[in-house]
Amino acid sequence: MIIIGLDPSLKQTGYALIEHSSLQIIKAGVISTSSGDEYYERIKIIYDEVFELIKKNKPIHAAIEESFYSKNVKTANQLAQVRIILILAAMQNDLTISLFSPNSIKKAITGRGHASKEQVAYMVKKIFNIDKDIPDDVSDALATAYTFISRSFNE
Repeated sequence: MIIIGLDPSLKQTGYALIEHSSLQIIKAGVISTSSGDEYYERIKIIYDEVFELIKKNKPIHAAIEESFYSKNVKTANQLAQVRIILILAAMQNDLTISLFSPNSIKKAITGRGHASKEQVAYMVKKIFNIDKDIPDDVSDALATAYTFISRSFNE
């Protein structure tokens, strides 16, 4: 069974498709948009690419990071809208969905809910046997998928 992990961002949405039983990475990367494009065009790019990833790879579940930034209302609003289109793309492909807070993801990966990004990235590389640097957005998407897998299949 394939799980898709998603790390929402208007600039770079991270994604990771994982085979749950072997923790094999099927495909991982970022969906980038340009700040020079209209906001709604950027949202559509993210939606279309995630929809196609799901359609082509047929995951059964979407695990989505549920982050928010309270310091900037505009950023928090845009991030919430990106998260909603990810949920919509998953629902339109009949996936079940889980949302995970950053702290629950950090705890699943490192054992500590307040781990640093560097600690999470280090553990993601160990868990998935990655020997090269990967973008933070990909690391976060892998961590999100792993959180679902560890909670759902290892209990």
